Amino acid sequence: MLRKTVSAFATATIVLSLFTPGKVLAQPGVGELKSSELDRFISQLYRAAFPEEIAPGIAVAVVKDDEVFYLGAYGYADLEARRKVTPQTIFYIASATKPFVGLLAALMHKNKSLDLDAPLSRYLPALQLASGLSADQITLRQLLTHTHGISNDGPVVFRTAFTGEYTKQTLIQLLAKHNKEESRNFRYGNIGYVVASLAIESVLKQNWKDALQRQVLAPLTMKATTSYVSRVPKEKLALPYFARNEYTPLFYAKADANMHAAGGLVSSAEDMARWLQVNINAGQIKGKRIFPADVLNDAHRKYAEQSAEAGGISRTGYALGWNIGTYDGETVFQHNGGFSAFYAHLSFMPERRIGVVVLAHEAIIGSRLAEMAAQYAYDFFLRRPGFEDKWAKRLASLPASVKDARQRSADELARRKARPQTLAHPLDAYAGVYENEEGGRMEWRVIDSKLVVSFGVLRSETEVYDAAKDIMRVELTPGQGDTVRFIFSGERAQQAEYRGLVFTRKN
Repeated sequence: MLRKTVSAFATATIVLSLFTPGKVLAQPGVGELKSSELDRFISQLYRAAFPEEIAPGIAVAVVKDDEVFYLGAYGYADLEARRKVTPQTIFYIASATKPFVGLLAALMHKNKSLDLDAPLSRYLPALQLASGLSADQITLRQLLTHTHGISNDGPVVFRTAFTGEYTKQTLIQLLAKHNKEESRNFRYGNIGYVVASLAIESVLKQNWKDALQRQVLAPLTMKATTSYVSRVPKEKLALPYFARNEYTPLFYAKADANMHAAGGLVSSAEDMARWLQVNINAGQIKGKRIFPADVLNDAHRKYAEQSAEAGGISRTGYALGWNIGTYDGETVFQHNGGFSAFYAHLSFMPERRIGVVVLAHEAIIGSRLAEMAAQYAYDFFLRRPGFEDKWAKRLASLPASVKDARQRSADELARRKARPQTLAHPLDAYAGVYENEEGGRMEWRVIDSKLVVSFGVLRSETEVYDAAKDIMRVELTPGQGDTVRFIFSGERAQQAEYRGLVFTRKN
C-alpha cells in the first residue's frame, strides 16, 4: 500500500498532522484503536526514511490477541520492474528462522523421537570435537540455547551460511576445527543450530528442511514460507538493495544450498502473522489447536541467562530460539535476523498478547526502519505518558540521520573508486581454481575484462584494494567487503589468502 511520496524533509508538517488531538492520541481503549491509525504513522515513518518515489520497502504485520490487527506494505520489492511490496511479498528472514527450528525440536521431544536432554553422541556417535569438547557432555538443548561451548568461528558456519558447499559427512569432519569456548555461558551464534539439525536429520532420515515443512509449516498453512528458494517464483521475492545516492541492486546470495538451520527460511508478513498468532495463543489460532500447549511452553521457557541490548529490548534470557527480554517494562520474546540487505524483526509480548513482524530488504536503512516500526507498534498499544513527544522527536530526526548514512555510504564508494586499479599482473594471472581443506573451492575468472570470483553459491566482481600488494576487494556477502591477497610465484598467482585461510591453486 505505497502512499504518494512527499518530501521527507517537510517533517514539521508531518508531525503536526500526525499528532492532532482527538485522532491517534485521544487515549482510546485497545478495542477502539484502528489499524488505519497505525498505518498512518508507519507510512510517515517510511517516507521519512525513503523519500524517493521509487524505493525499497518494508512489510509489517501486527497481531493483537487472536486477530491480525494490521498488515501493511510500503515501497517496492523490485525497483527495475516497479513491483510493489505487498503483505504477500517474500523476504529472507535469516536468523529469525531459529524459533521455527526450536519449535520443531520441542515437538520431536514431545513425541519422543528426540531427547533434547540426551548427549549429542547418542545421535552423532562418530562425531569428534576439538580438544576440551566432548559429544558425551553436550545436549541438544544446550545446542539450541547457545550454551554448548563450541566456538562459532570455523568452517562449518562458513560453509552452511555462505558457500553452501558441504555434505553431512564434510560438516561432521570439519566440526573438529571449531575450538572450545572459554566457558559454557550463553554465547550467540549459528553453530549450535547447525549441529542440532544434523542430529535431527540422523533421527528422521530426512533433511531438516523437509521435517520443518511437515511438522511446523504445513500444520500452520504457512504456504509462503520455505527453506527452498528455488521453489519461490522470482516475481514474489523482495530483491536486495543498498542505499547510497541511488539504490544499488545486490546479488541475491541465498539459494537452497546455503539455507541452513540457523538462518534458512524465506517468508511473507502475512505468513509470519500466523506464526505470531500461534505463539501468542499457546499453540492455537482462532480456537483451533495446532500444536500442544506444553510444547509451546517448553519452547518459551528460559534456559539461558544473557545481558544485552538490541532494538530497544533489554535481553535477559534465551529460550528455544527466542531471546527473552523487556521493552518498556513488558516481557518480550524476540528474534531478529540480518544477512546482506535483508532484515527481519520478529517479537511478541505474551502478557499483552501483541506481536509484531517487520521485514526489510535494504542494507543501510532497512534494519533501523524495521526496529523503529516495531517499537512504534508496541508504543501504539501501550500508550505510555510521553508517547506523543517521543515519536514526534524520533520522526523529526530520522530524515537527517538517513541522509547522513546514505552520504557516508556514497563517500565510501567514492573513496574505493579513487584507488588505483592497475595491477602488476594481467587479470589472467589471477584466474584459476583455488582450494582449501576448510574453506572449500573458489574459482576466479575473467569476464568482460573484470575479475569475477565464484565461491559456492556466492559470486562477486572484484576491485583492486592495494595493487602493490596484489590485494583485491570482494563482496561475497553482498554489501559487506572482504579482502583477498594473492601470492605469486613466477608469472601466476599460486595462493589466495581469504579470511585467514590460504587457498592453493589447483589449475
